[in-house]
Amino acid sequence: MRCLLNQNPRAELKIAPQRPERRWIRICYLLPILFLIGCGVQGEEICTIPATESDTGYVLASDCHAVVWGSSDLPIRISIDDSISDTFVNAIFDAAATWESAAGRRLFEVVRNDDGALNQMSFVSNGDWKFGSDLTAATQFATNNKERRMISAQIYFNLSYKFSISGERDAIDMASVALHELGHALGLTHLDTAIDAESVMNAYLGRGVIRRTLSRGDLERLNNHY
Repeated sequence: MRCLLNQNPRAELKIAPQRPERRWIRICYLLPILFLIGCGVQGEEICTIPATESDTGYVLASDCHAVVWGSSDLPIRISIDDSISDTFVNAIFDAAATWESAAGRRLFEVVRNDDGALNQMSFVSNGDWKFGSDLTAATQFATNNKERRMISAQIYFNLSYKFSISGERDAIDMASVALHELGHALGLTHLDTAIDAESVMNAYLGRGVIRRTLSRGDLERLNNHY
């Protein structure tokens, strides 16, 4: 089986097509970004194991092994800028704590306004949004393909959309989205609901729906590498 490497440098969060009975938000349609450091993979590579990202739930290197953070890179220092209110910052802290509790170790160091941090998180106004008007969030990350190692992650939320932490029916739950996005920052990708219907890494989340609990599959995928 071939491992297809898409060189588009972003993971996107799109709005799903509207349905009469429900309104859905698509969470982070992930396109693996490989800012290859010291490695010049182009196009398509032969997998050494029969796997695709949708099968494994991981960002994959050209040999189809998972790309994750090295132990010496942890905790991942992520800086939140002033565009994100304290209310939403607390939701991000809670999301980080959920992943850390599952891993039994510290994974993130979430701080305020560290411009020197490699990893950043921010709201982006509609006029400055560069990822398409139908996207509610986007994650950019860099990897060292040769070493199968994550290098950095940038997470953006589109201020054109309403976010909430109280389960408002017409809003996107910030804590659920933050949990999902931090999963991407760890190197996790989307899973089809046929594989794990309860995963926080599933691609769709309804407005007003709260999904803040890791599934058994999420725990297994996390603990395989962290």
